[in-house]
Amino acid sequence: MLLLKLAFRNILRQRRRTILTVLSMTGGYVLCCLSFSLTEGSYKNVIRIFTMDHTGHIQIHRDDYLQRPKVFKGIDDTPEQRQEIQSQPGVLSIAPRVFAPALAYAGSRNTPVQIVGAEPHLEKTTSRLFNKVNQGQYFNASPNADGYYSAMLGIGVAESLRIKIGDELILISQGADGSIANDIYIVTALVGTRNSWDRNKVYLPLSVAQEFLSFYGKVHQYSLLLEDENAVTRITQSLTTALPTLTVNPWMQVEATFYNSMEADKRGNRFTLLIIVFIVFI
Repeated sequence: MLLLKLAFRNILRQRRRTILTVLSMTGGYVLCCLSFSLTEGSYKNVIRIFTMDHTGHIQIHRDDYLQRPKVFKGIDDTPEQRQEIQSQPGVLSIAPRVFAPALAYAGSRNTPVQIVGAEPHLEKTTSRLFNKVNQGQYFNASPNADGYYSAMLGIGVAESLRIKIGDELILISQGADGSIANDIYIVTALVGTRNSWDRNKVYLPLSVAQEFLSFYGKVHQYSLLLEDENAVTRITQSLTTALPTLTVNPWMQVEATFYNSMEADKRGNRFTLLIIVFIVFI
């Protein structure tokens, strides 16, 4: 009790010093909280952008497809398989996808591209693909009056080939069975920007891409969107148990380079804040 009385007497004796000390401590605390909040908020926004853009919160593949992608490494895409995944608590939506490198032609021009086969209606609920269409119409799985299927191109592909909406696009690739895959499609939309992730992509309806690659009834990836992004680890463990023959990867593993850089940056920020707090309290 005596120590408490002495402490208050010392505080009240030099009121100006006390006020300055309180203000400096309060200001330092507020600035630290503001800095921490801005950093965490900006990273959460970046994570939300690229998980909605293409990675999803969780991806499911066969074996080591994520590290060594090959056309023949496919998952049997059955209604039962999808239902097993969709029924997991916390899974909001699922998007099956097919990927393959190809060579795209238009007239006398050509450019390397990556084919992405996707379900048009499922991508609307799992990714931002529908919102990234800046010219033309979103693709569908039905052929036009001439029997041609639609394709959506990244801006980079369209500029390299000097191609526009309504033009014909020729794709040549290797099928999953080793055969030569080639076909003609009609450009119905342009997607993204010159700097976006999908600038060199060609989007085809999933069933069309499967037929093109002789990859019937199979997909390379299931991309999952969750109700709560903080439940990624828990749901990944649950899916790993439910799907023992498949490989389940959270976005932290899919985008390992970004995640490791983000964590290192966070540790650096925390260390800097600790130094500032230490100096202020001295």
